[in-house]
This record gives sequence, structure tokens and C-alpha cells, in this order.
Amino acid sequence: MNAVVQRRPEVASARPAIPEQTALGRPTLAQRVALRIALQLIVWSAKRGASSAPEVAYRREQLAAREARERHWERAYLLTPFR
Repeated sequence: MNAVVQRRPEVASARPAIPEQTALGRPTLAQRVALRIALQLIVWSAKRGASSAPEVAYRREQLAAREARERHWERAYLLTPFR
């Protein structure tokens, strides 16, 4: 295909110019809507208390420690003779 295109350039598939790529300056309507939605999602997640990976790991460790304490207490309670 490359040899044919070199001999006859009119055969090459012409890539259509995308208006978004040719227009410099102000973003298109679709780009503005996408940016607005992205901004709203960022604000929503920040208000909701989105957490980072270290916070999630810390919470998991705390939960695992609490469950271990509860299991220990249950075993101690079950092994204690009833009076």
C-alpha cells in the first residue's frame, strides 16, 4: 500500500479534519460539558469523603484488629465455665 501511495498520492486515505482539532482557543460545547461533569464528580467525591489508599488500609487494619479482639473475647467467654 505504501508503494502505491508514493506513486499515486490521491489514492491515500485522507484523514478528515476534526473541527475540535482545527479550532484553537475556546473548547467546544462537548468539551465544556465533559469538563463540567468531571468537575462536579470531583467536588461530589470530595464532599462525600473519598479516601486515599493509606486511609483505606488503616481502616482495614482497625477493623481486623477489632474483629480479632471480638473473636478472642468470644473464645474466652465460651471457654469460661458457666457458674
